[in-house]
Amino acid sequence: MLYEHQFDASFDHPAFDGTPRVLLLATTPRCGSHFLGHILSADGRFGCPFEYLHPSNMTRWREVLGHQRGAPLIPALASRRTSPQGIFAVKAHWPHFSRHWGRQRGALAAQPAAVLRLYRRDILAQAVSFDVASQTGQWISAQPGTCVPTYRAGGIRRRAAEIRAENAAWTAWTGRNPDVPQIAIAYEDFARDPSSDLRRIRELLLPDDPREIAFTVATERQANPLSRKFMARFRARAKPEDAWMLEPQDLRA
Repeated sequence: MLYEHQFDASFDHPAFDGTPRVLLLATTPRCGSHFLGHILSADGRFGCPFEYLHPSNMTRWREVLGHQRGAPLIPALASRRTSPQGIFAVKAHWPHFSRHWGRQRGALAAQPAAVLRLYRRDILAQAVSFDVASQTGQWISAQPGTCVPTYRAGGIRRRAAEIRAENAAWTAWTGRNPDVPQIAIAYEDFARDPSSDLRRIRELLLPDDPREIAFTVATERQANPLSRKFMARFRARAKPEDAWMLEPQDLRA
């Protein structure tokens, strides 16, 4: 189910004439990117980082814009979602970025101007959240769930493996592009106190603008007793090969 609010004209900025600086939120499923994205969007200086490269979203955007299929989509979106400060933000999971960025960016710079690398230290919590959302269709709090999720140890392992593979792909990509400035953000730290990471973002992108990014939060955390129950059950029955899922991961640059 699409998050329809992302297509609303309330997120648009005045038409931007020029080449924007692209801010990439390099993400994995259930890493807290929607939380950060809404804070940046509400600030007004950093664009509106939605998943423009998700195939379903691209299809819907072509309908909204009356955009010809086959023509690069990102420039059309950048013209309306670039902030007055010249920042166009894109949130993307690795499979969507790797498959679609090159074809959809048009005349925009081949590489982003900056990357925010988001991750979760607690891979098990992320995998459980990923599997629950996959079952219910509720990817953010504003979406209604379609069913009551069930515990699936195999599903949790598969989701964890997907997360690990995507993290590895992002790490390899950033390693191949060392000249692109990167900030690594751990969800656990950001959720507890966003101020430090938000200051780093502002200093990187707008060093001459002293205004701090406000903590306006438009989403609700989706942690719930059922997810915690699933995590406890998995830990109690974990196999030796699951050990990596139970240890904190640190992907800081």
